[in-house]
Amino acid sequence: MTGETGRTDPLLTIGAVSKWLHLSAVSLYRNVQAGTIPGYKICGSWRFNRVEMAATASLDRLFHKAHIFNIDGHSYRLKDFNQTMKGAHLE
Repeated sequence: MTGETGRTDPLLTIGAVSKWLHLSAVSLYRNVQAGTIPGYKICGSWRFNRVEMAATASLDRLFHKAHIFNIDGHSYRLKDFNQTMKGAHLE
């Protein structure tokens, strides 16, 4: 992941990503084809953007056990704003 110059490479190979995510290369290919892991085919080889991979991994971890629900009704935070707007005379 670190090049000869000591800089971090922005693009990762299949081997680096599979090691990072603890996935086999076959599982990684399946996830790329399904669109769950962002990847790019460059000159016949798959490459993965390090920043996109970190963002995807973070979001997956965050939302893995999240419960998403809709709340209907009036917002308590907007209560004062709505009262102000009702009392304001707009011309």
